[in-house]
This record gives sequence, structure tokens and C-alpha cells, in this order.
Amino acid sequence: MPTPALIASYWLHLLATVIWLGGLAMLVLAAWQLRDASSQATLDALERRFHPWGNVSLAVLIVTGLIQMGGDSHYEGLLIVRNPWSVGLLAKHVVIGGMVAVSVALQWGIYPALERARLLAERSPMEGATAEAALRRRLRWLMMLNLGLGVLVLALTAAITAF
Repeated sequence: MPTPALIASYWLHLLATVIWLGGLAMLVLAAWQLRDASSQATLDALERRFHPWGNVSLAVLIVTGLIQMGGDSHYEGLLIVRNPWSVGLLAKHVVIGGMVAVSVALQWGIYPALERARLLAERSPMEGATAEAALRRRLRWLMMLNLGLGVLVLALTAAITAF
């Protein structure tokens, strides 16, 4: 691979990493700080604005990661795991798969359920508030899990970079 293309790939990969994990960290911190009902609108707005950036970052990470993997001298082929680098890379991909699964659960599970709970609260305030509180707890837990998995991906990246 030509050096300028590899440099661009590394740069985009690092930029996407900062956006994705930085955004997750910001949302986790905001979710723990903004717990009262009046602050939920602020948190919801932050989440809505972050999701497109997070999704684009994930796509960039996948494309640039594949480019970098294919250009690495340690890479021997798809699912060929014969050295510590490939073991670390496989572990990294498994953890990234977990992050994608958590993101899918949030975007197509928790967030739509929160919207339904808000609508329910208009008809039945007590029932809607109870459902929303439970969903918010699950949301905070899943966001923390996703951030923890992201930190683990960084640790695995450091490990395979050492080889």
C-alpha cells in the first residue's frame, strides 16, 4: 500500500476512534450527571446528535481497520490465527462485535422503547414514569458497558501494536 494512503488510513482510524469513544464517554458522564427529569431532554438531545457521528465513525473504523489489517505483515489471511498478533486481533474483533451489538440494542431497542414510554406517560403518568426509569437504568448500564468494551479494544490494540 502506498505510504500516503496508509497515513490517511491511520489518521482516519484514529479520528474515528476519538469521535466514537469520546462521544461514548461524554454520554456516559452526562447520563450519570443528568438524572433529574428536567435534564433528560438535554441528554436525549445529546444522544440524538451523537448517533449519526457514532455510526459514521463505526463505518470509518471498519473500512480503515480492514485496510490496515490487510497491509500488516502479521496478517496471514481470514481466520488464520497462528501468532500472538492474530490472537489479539481476533480478540479485538470479538470485542468490537460486542460494541456493535450493544449499539444496535441501544439504537433499535432502548431508544424506541424510551419514546414509547414517554407516549405512555402522557396517558398514564405513573406507568410511563416507571417504565422510563427502568429503561434509563438499562440505558446507563449499556452505555457504560459499551465504553468499557471500547477501553478494552484500546488495550488490545496496544497489545497487538507491540508485536
